[in-house]
Amino acid sequence: LSIAFHGKPAVRDQAMISIESGGMDYSLSRPSKRSYSRGFPRPGLVQYQPEVAFILDTSASMGDQQIIAALVEAVAIMKSLGIEHVWFLQADTNVAKKAARIRIKDLMGRVKIHGRGGTHFDPALRAVEKLKPKPDLVVYFTDGDGYVTYRPKNMTVVWCVVRNHWNRKPPCDWGHTVIIAEEGKQPTRLPRTA
Repeated sequence: LSIAFHGKPAVRDQAMISIESGGMDYSLSRPSKRSYSRGFPRPGLVQYQPEVAFILDTSASMGDQQIIAALVEAVAIMKSLGIEHVWFLQADTNVAKKAARIRIKDLMGRVKIHGRGGTHFDPALRAVEKLKPKPDLVVYFTDGDGYVTYRPKNMTVVWCVVRNHWNRKPPCDWGHTVIIAEEGKQPTRLPRTA
């Protein structure tokens, strides 16, 4: 899975935006190195880093293989985006494990799974919307076996559907859907309008 996030976030407090040197936009928050030799500040090139949240569906329909596939995909997304920290929470019908900041190594180690009940996507989406800093991108790892009635505002939601033997459909008709492919097969992308 490769998710590209370009440009400034739509609605953000400037103090919370994470930036790094290099990139395609100019900002005085990272002055150009040549500014010092010229005696006056000039804007330098910056790259805005997205704030990302991962939600792992830990309902009973998510077996060990589906959870492992989701965690492997989460690591790949972090490497692809070049980010070090993400919000991570687990949910079934409720938020089973509160949101915490994690690194790649936390996903590659042992992740203790909480929940294992039914599936309702709304509580986790509402919880993510209250995080500070608020995520620009939410990736919900699920088998799609559940329902959703709530749509968060000012966040891009990607439904990362992990295949299982009875369900391969996206949970709703909004957001973006990516189907995690089986080993050796290309992923199926289902375009959705935001």
